[in-house]
Amino acid sequence: MTRPNFIEAEAIQRVVQWSEATGGRLYIVHMSTGEGADIVKAAQARGVPVVAETCAQYLVLDDSVFAREDGHLFACCPQLKKPKDVQRLWEGLKSGEVSVISTDTCTFSREQKAMWKGDWTKIPMGMPGLETLLPVTYTEGVLAGRITLEEMSQKLSTNPAKLMGLAPRKGAIQIGADADLAIIHPTKRIKVDPKTMETNADWSPFEGMDLAGFSRTTLSRGDVIVDDYKVVGKEGRGKWLARTSAGMKQ
Repeated sequence: MTRPNFIEAEAIQRVVQWSEATGGRLYIVHMSTGEGADIVKAAQARGVPVVAETCAQYLVLDDSVFAREDGHLFACCPQLKKPKDVQRLWEGLKSGEVSVISTDTCTFSREQKAMWKGDWTKIPMGMPGLETLLPVTYTEGVLAGRITLEEMSQKLSTNPAKLMGLAPRKGAIQIGADADLAIIHPTKRIKVDPKTMETNADWSPFEGMDLAGFSRTTLSRGDVIVDDYKVVGKEGRGKWLARTSAGMKQ
């Protein structure tokens, strides 16, 4: 459950070998280490059909949070790593070996996390992060100069839609695509406060951070579902989308 760097590196190397030997397409989720990024980059250079994804928490947080009194809240799988891993993952996003930024969101409450009672094997693994994905990526990525706005859109929208076989209906602004749009204020910062968020979790790993990029208005299939930073969409309006493997063939 601790998943140190060498364990992740060994696992990624192993499945890359399988992919290289069989031609099977490979999607690596929640990559958290610099070693993993190095292996993926080398595999892609050899023509192995591998795609890698990381999560927002691995781009902003590191294992220093475990020294905090509430450090158990940050337990997740894989665990948070060192600052050098954070830096390498940003480099991977910029250079292309990391194609997607996701969340792996788990809305465990403080009470649920406290069930560990000193036994780390009993901690519910995972952290909330869905509502903060865009502002964390925008603030720490775009405003910090690590990636461009266009690259952020690719990692959060275009690439996932293509890889999951949902393009061109999703992940693009073009005639015939669903009108799914997020409108943000480019500089307005909002302090992360779980009390003002929609999540069922009563905490956030990014709590107290001043982040820009929260969605001021969100459209889903042309309908306004977020207005003035508040959810106004009706429950039950979601639609099931059948995906294909077309994107992974590219």
